[in-house]
Amino acid sequence: MVNVWLVLLGVIAFWVALYLAYGRRGGEGKVQILPFGVIIRAGVSLEPMDPGSLKARLLRVVGLAGLAVMAYLAYMFFRIVGTLFAVRYLGVEVPGVSREEAGLVPLIPGVTIPLGDLVYVLVGVGIAALFHELAHAYIARAEGLRVKDAGIAFILFFPAAFVEPDEEELKRAPLKSRLAVYSAGVTANTLIYLALALLAGIVMPHLAYGVAITGVAPDSPASEAGLQPGMVIVEANGVRVKSIEELARVLEEAGVGNPNTSSVVTLKVEYRGQVETITVEKPVGEDRIGVTIVQAYRPQWLGVTIQSTMFFNLMLAIINAAPLAIPLPGGLLLSDGGHALRDTLARIAGRKGEIAAGVLNIMVFIVILSLMTLTQIRLTP
Repeated sequence: MVNVWLVLLGVIAFWVALYLAYGRRGGEGKVQILPFGVIIRAGVSLEPMDPGSLKARLLRVVGLAGLAVMAYLAYMFFRIVGTLFAVRYLGVEVPGVSREEAGLVPLIPGVTIPLGDLVYVLVGVGIAALFHELAHAYIARAEGLRVKDAGIAFILFFPAAFVEPDEEELKRAPLKSRLAVYSAGVTANTLIYLALALLAGIVMPHLAYGVAITGVAPDSPASEAGLQPGMVIVEANGVRVKSIEELARVLEEAGVGNPNTSSVVTLKVEYRGQVETITVEKPVGEDRIGVTIVQAYRPQWLGVTIQSTMFFNLMLAIINAAPLAIPLPGGLLLSDGGHALRDTLARIAGRKGEIAAGVLNIMVFIVILSLMTLTQIRLTP
């Protein structure tokens, strides 16, 4: 835990020093230093498309379809958050989710993300952010709006892209056009996720070759049997296992998940170039052998890149579809769903609707903060 706090304090100290040195000079030059972020503007502007062109008409159709996509993902967000909230604070039991594990994990290098996995996170987040913002730009232009500028940003150490539609034009645009622009990024991330999921269904079975152990619980059946992090399980009870799903089936058939019976599992593992056979005995009262695992691929970099890019596109889509507002120095940072809720309620109830949207957006952010956990996410063995 000391290392965790040292990393957090180091990250905060770096950004505070950078902001104090360069961030208070004022102005909106091409490079801006913000609290915990850097914005680099390209200095380009893009004019609206010809509204009668086939490209603009097709993009407007996509923009309208995006409203349904964003609504569904907002529902998924509340379903996930509601489940985690019920498990953590209301004592509701959900299969596969423990009270200790129920939470949302922030991306903190060296704390929740091992430094060895950071490159995969940067690639996944960078691709997701780039296509998210390109979609905003294309739909905005198709809706007759000018894009004032575009560029890249770094929030903490994570890359992001951004576009800036003309704010006055956006305010004057019909509500339908504004909602289409807001939902565009979410739709793009969803489409990339689905395309990668299709690719993964074709490619991943050929890359998967086992299940890597990343952690072993102390005093667990796995620990007593001699399983160690870094081992790759390639066979269980005489059955060749290449994926986590295949291993789970074998363990279920062996009765590992039943706390009312004892069970024995014989595992063949690869470790440091050697193949070993290890027998794990699970006693009555236990419902797991006590290991944390990730999928092992060959080549590892290709499988993990596809996997992480899929994951971060889906997560960026769900988070941006949610109506939330993040308080920052100088104002609120709204998600795409937050913008959509604000404009919709303002259209229905005027200023009162806008205030109600702001309260709801901040409440969602507070709930997210309350569910934060520093559980480590591992992408590689």
